[in-house]
Amino acid sequence: MKPGLAERLAELRRALVPEDLWLDPLIAGRGVRIAVIDTGVDLEPLARAAAERGLGSPRVTAVSLAAGQVEPATRPSAPHGTTVADVILAIAPAAELLSIDIFGRRGQAEVETLVQALEYASAVGACHLINLSLGIEEARLPAGARRQALLRALEACYHRGVHLVAAAHNDHPHTRSLPSALSAPLLSVDKTDLASPRLLRYLARAGIEFGAYSRGYFGPFCTEVSTSWAAPHLTGIAARLLSAQPDLKPFEVKTLLYWLSQAPGEPTTPPGPAAAAP
Repeated sequence: MKPGLAERLAELRRALVPEDLWLDPLIAGRGVRIAVIDTGVDLEPLARAAAERGLGSPRVTAVSLAAGQVEPATRPSAPHGTTVADVILAIAPAAELLSIDIFGRRGQAEVETLVQALEYASAVGACHLINLSLGIEEARLPAGARRQALLRALEACYHRGVHLVAAAHNDHPHTRSLPSALSAPLLSVDKTDLASPRLLRYLARAGIEFGAYSRGYFGPFCTEVSTSWAAPHLTGIAARLLSAQPDLKPFEVKTLLYWLSQAPGEPTTPPGPAAAAP
């Protein structure tokens, strides 16, 4: 007798084994372009970290929108974005990165610049994934035109099939921040106490859905538990899924990540960043 739908759905979920995500060197982010909207990146330490992992030099394009227009970026405005980029490359080393500095020398970014960066990454940069290890306190962006502009930009990415990962506020749930609080069109992530970078947790806590490993690998404050480092770990895992199946829609990736977080046991490979052939 042919299995019923319930049995086939259960079998489908059982077929998604976390170990498969890490054992296949061909799904280490190959073919996936990721935007890092942050403070820019420093290419030299990224290349050194890749060499220490036995990998080739990472493929990174860097631009700045800090002045309101797209300009080549020769140096980062702060180290934060470099730590974020390194986490992504530790998990998905074959991915290609587009670094977009929206902070510049002022160390501040307006919502309008973030909206511009989202549009550039999704429509011009042809990115499949966007990492947002940043946010603005929800109370500072009340209902109005600026908040609506951000929501429309996030929805535009979603309908283009671009996957968004946004870090919660470090004081979540006491302080909610945007865009992570707008969790429907994106993957929201909080810091956790997970022991391995290869693990996920489904939280569904005060509007934030996922938890991921929350420490970086180099740079100032990288050893501090932070949502800024949790987001790129989730981004890297999502990149590996997209490397295996490039046409996955955002809601499909979210479902697969949920299934992975519910899978019994832990990956049999040792804890630590992924490694893959360049």
